[in-house]
Amino acid sequence: MTARGSHVPFWPGMPTARAIAADAGAHGVGTQHVLLALLRRRAADAVAVLDAGGVDEGAVAAALGAVAGTGCRTGAVPTERVTVSPRVLALVRAAGRPDGGTGPVSDLQLLRALLADNEPSLARLLLSSLGALRRIDRALQDATVRVDDTSGGLVDA
Repeated sequence: MTARGSHVPFWPGMPTARAIAADAGAHGVGTQHVLLALLRRRAADAVAVLDAGGVDEGAVAAALGAVAGTGCRTGAVPTERVTVSPRVLALVRAAGRPDGGTGPVSDLQLLRALLADNEPSLARLLLSSLGALRRIDRALQDATVRVDDTSGGLVDA
């Protein structure tokens, strides 16, 4: 639940995204932290799609440094003080469970929501700067990979 009482589905990668934001000295989880968390969760289904798109954590971190710079951050902040931006909450809500279930949002569902979002975001800017948006889209549509509709995970075709 959010402070306003609306339900936000659970995404298991949020603690990782919060830790990444805290390490970067950010006080809020942004789309760039979500993208890095998706990449860091190596056992997750979205990593296969991002790998097929030629995206890895090092490339995203380097692109983030080039695009956003280092700013005037003085160091890490405590993870418990990192909030989740309304933008990221909206993405998790949009990813939701397509079947209306109450289970957690999969990484693949969140990646799809991030890519489908028409609003500009730092994560999309990073993927675009890496020339990866089309490759990721092709990987999502690849006929050799299909999505298990019950879990949202990737399974062998």
